[in-house]
Amino acid sequence: MLAKPFVPSTRLSRLVDRDGGLWRDQAIGEAARGLAVLRERFFDILMGLIKDAEDAALPAPEMLQDRLCRLQRLANQIINLAGTFGLAALGEAAKRLCDLTSALKERDTELDDAILIHVQALRLFAPRAAYPGPEAASAILAELRRVLHHFEIPILEDAPPPPKRAEKDADKDPAKDGNSTG
Repeated sequence: MLAKPFVPSTRLSRLVDRDGGLWRDQAIGEAARGLAVLRERFFDILMGLIKDAEDAALPAPEMLQDRLCRLQRLANQIINLAGTFGLAALGEAAKRLCDLTSALKERDTELDDAILIHVQALRLFAPRAAYPGPEAASAILAELRRVLHHFEIPILEDAPPPPKRAEKDADKDPAKDGNSTG
């Protein structure tokens, strides 16, 4: 027996199916105009997030952990919006900033120059900035990775997968560490 696929109802499909509704091309045009308005609104939000990251990246008397947490939160928001609107280079630069801030929080140390470099990369890939082109974008992202490698900071995609549950339990086995009494 074949399963019937479930196709969820969307605003576009309801407009097309409605009696006296729009023609398909008209409905698609309306949806595209709505998306363009939404896209501009989110680009404004992205530009604000990048500005906030620039402000947070400047050396300040506030506590290091608070500053790093703020940068990490901003980078996560940028990753989400960049992914939604297909801004891959911006998303990648924000991921590298997350890698950096996560490691610095863990080490309780500060690398102002590295932070500034990563935040400046966000500005280069901002939605309304002149896109540097695919070769230059690849080179910029490679340099961000080099900075992380220089400071021995793991890159999320390079991290090994977490151990499986059985492996975690085996690590707790007293017979395995030679401390068993039997």
